[in-house]
Amino acid sequence: MKIMKKKKVIFITMLTILLFSLSMTVVSLFDNVKNTVTQKDIMNNDDIQYHLQYLTLALAKEVDPDYQIFSFDGGVKEQEKQAFMHEFDNVLYNIKELFDNDENLFYSAKSTKTQKEVMNIKEIQYEDYVYDHEFSYNSEGELENDNLFHTEYLHLDYLLSYQFGIIDDHLRGNEYDIPLRSIHLNKPSSFECSIKIPQAIVYSGYVASFIDPWEDCYTFMIIELIVCALIIGLFVLIYPISTVEKINPFLTIKTWKAEFLFLALFIGIFFTGLGSVVVGEYTMTGQLNQFLLKMNLANTDMMLFVLNMIIFGLLFLLITIAWFMVKYMLVYGMVDYLKKQTFFGLIIHYIKEKFNVLVNIDLKDQINKNIFIFVLLNMFMILCLLILKPLGYILLIIYSLMLYFYINQNMTKIKMDYMRLLQITNDLGQGHFESEINEDLGLFNSLKRELNQIKIGFEKAVQEETKSQNLKSELISNVSHDLKTPITCIKNYVYLLKDGNLEEEKRNEYFHNLELYTNRLTSLIEDLFEVSKVNSGNIQLNLMNLNIVDLLEQTLAESEDILNSKNLTIIKNDVEQDIQLYLDGDKTYRIFENLLTNIGKYALPNSRVYIDLLEKKQDVCIEFKNISETQMNFTAEEIVERFVRGDKSRHETGSGIGLAIAKSFTEVQNGTFDIQIDGDLFKVTVCFKKNLSD
Repeated sequence: MKIMKKKKVIFITMLTILLFSLSMTVVSLFDNVKNTVTQKDIMNNDDIQYHLQYLTLALAKEVDPDYQIFSFDGGVKEQEKQAFMHEFDNVLYNIKELFDNDENLFYSAKSTKTQKEVMNIKEIQYEDYVYDHEFSYNSEGELENDNLFHTEYLHLDYLLSYQFGIIDDHLRGNEYDIPLRSIHLNKPSSFECSIKIPQAIVYSGYVASFIDPWEDCYTFMIIELIVCALIIGLFVLIYPISTVEKINPFLTIKTWKAEFLFLALFIGIFFTGLGSVVVGEYTMTGQLNQFLLKMNLANTDMMLFVLNMIIFGLLFLLITIAWFMVKYMLVYGMVDYLKKQTFFGLIIHYIKEKFNVLVNIDLKDQINKNIFIFVLLNMFMILCLLILKPLGYILLIIYSLMLYFYINQNMTKIKMDYMRLLQITNDLGQGHFESEINEDLGLFNSLKRELNQIKIGFEKAVQEETKSQNLKSELISNVSHDLKTPITCIKNYVYLLKDGNLEEEKRNEYFHNLELYTNRLTSLIEDLFEVSKVNSGNIQLNLMNLNIVDLLEQTLAESEDILNSKNLTIIKNDVEQDIQLYLDGDKTYRIFENLLTNIGKYALPNSRVYIDLLEKKQDVCIEFKNISETQMNFTAEEIVERFVRGDKSRHETGSGIGLAIAKSFTEVQNGTFDIQIDGDLFKVTVCFKKNLSD
């Protein structure tokens, strides 16, 4: 036992060291790949060549303020010159600022005429460069001492075509239209310049945006994973399986069914491999580090190191398990493994087991005895019918076997169904309503449905009680909040008004605000009384014949201010002006007023509001449709609950029970109040019966 334990410890230690070493090796090589940027990538990149030439002009202008980059023919208007040069100077400034803040580019420039010198670094810390361009222009503006191109470095068409629009040989912008032949590029004179890009690119600067290292990173990752997988495979195949198979996770993995195991390994290796490639590439290019720095996280390098180590460690562990399963099947036999550890093998075993049951029938059991007698009699009858047909013998045997298994299975199922039903009944009798019947109970399915209905009814009652408790809690919380705000403001303004030195203008302002909060508190209390009356049934209706069209028009007119505050356009359908309904005028007016107030608060500004009055055979319906200003993250049922608002921030005034009151006043008059939410469309339909007075 001690020897085996020691062997396990040795294997776990060796495997841990191997996986850690491989992960460490791969991650530590990231910097080598990160610094693999060839000179060809820089030299053949047109975008960066454009930008470097703009940088050259900006530096020449900086060391020699008298240097004029362009000259124009006499036919070009001064206004157009100024507009073009202003735009060109902005381009130069922006490009130079990008390079000034880039640790991947070093420049120095000097004018031998003004003796002014500029550079963006004090000391050059690199020795290897993928781009090292030193050049100068003599006093005549001729390029010389060019160690890189040996050709004309600055060209008018080349520069202007990158940042400016050239149409029909004209340079065209918002404020200028200049023929190209009228513009001349003046080369710098008495100017020396040096531009360097180091071999070790940091993938967070402006120069790095012109370089695509993904292909090199991807190739490196694939090669590294293949090499590491082969090393792990060699280790697993050499190590004795007698020790490995007794250690978790290998001890548990080998008991899994082959189909499930192979699928899990494939999915795990695929996604961890893909994750390692993606995270590794973004780590090598520095983009993941940039992302973490933008989140103001500290020790980002260590975080990336740990993240990559975890991903590669998990991937290599899955590869180790895959190699172990290969060795396991080779050692114990592929065929034997597939028989015992596959679902197909289970099916074969099941068939064999049923055959053994047939051979070992216990005839002492009365049920088995009766069934067997029945089968024999049935076989005898069929034999008599098919005695003249040779094929009948085969059919008879097959039929008899199937008949036995069918009857025996059903009898056993009936017995088990009865025992299960008896157990569930006892559980329900003891108050365990969480029991659920999902299986088929055959003859007892009708009882199963009844018992499930009992369970569903109990669960529904619990849910309703929970919902009621939640609503009570929300009511207390929201009422406390809505009452506290105006009361606090009233107390504050009363305190301020006690100041004897308060100016008259301020005093009037405080009185005005005090009146607003008092009215708000009064409105809230009135709304609470209204809801309380409706819920308690203590409400009186003053029913009368009223013209619903005129009432709607009156409400619209009185709600004009709140609707106009958001520039809402009301669109109504043309209906007859005399639709008489037997309703309470005050309550119905309050319904329309609350709906229009709700629209004024929450509708999208400058949108349309549709109000349609539909006269049906037995009902008259009024539809209000508008587009919500904010996202409606609630259901139609939630919005009509007391103190629930469309404005979750609660910055709008009001009690939050406007829709609840409208719904209550509609239903107390035997009407229907329906809300539909479709995306940002908010639709309310209020219907009243024509024969309400009957």
